[in-house]
Amino acid sequence: LVRNLRAKGTYGAITTDDKKWGMAVSASGSVNTVGKDSFKWQLNYGTIGRYMTANHSNDGSLSLTGEMDTVNLLGIQAAYQHWWSLTMRSSWLLGYARANNDTQVVGGQVNKMLWSSHLNLLWSPTPVSMVGIEYLYAYRELEDGMEGALNRIQMSGRYDFW
Repeated sequence: LVRNLRAKGTYGAITTDDKKWGMAVSASGSVNTVGKDSFKWQLNYGTIGRYMTANHSNDGSLSLTGEMDTVNLLGIQAAYQHWWSLTMRSSWLLGYARANNDTQVVGGQVNKMLWSSHLNLLWSPTPVSMVGIEYLYAYRELEDGMEGALNRIQMSGRYDFW
């Protein structure tokens, strides 16, 4: 990913007309294990902010003098999918993201680190339908040391119209 980040205008007491190039790299892979089971992974690094992990971090920030700086982010995801039968499968996913924020500029109320774990069970009773349930646990820490956790159970259903 290569992109040009630009800021022009007045933001509070800061007036700017600056731009910086941001770059990121990503690598991913998938390995078939037993039967239809598979292990998948992805690694991301760079100015990738809003493109990864639910907008974990900003793409850039402005100093008090109006100079733009980019924010680098490291992200790692891994997942294992297991097929219980031809119509039922589960996945366990782990994700981690860490931002390299300049707290002198952005302060402490921005994300420093986030990790999450998802475990689901999906069933396809017919070739065009699927129902599922998933448990999610997530944890995040802000630059100022504040932290919080999330536990969620969600259900889904899908019907494909042919």
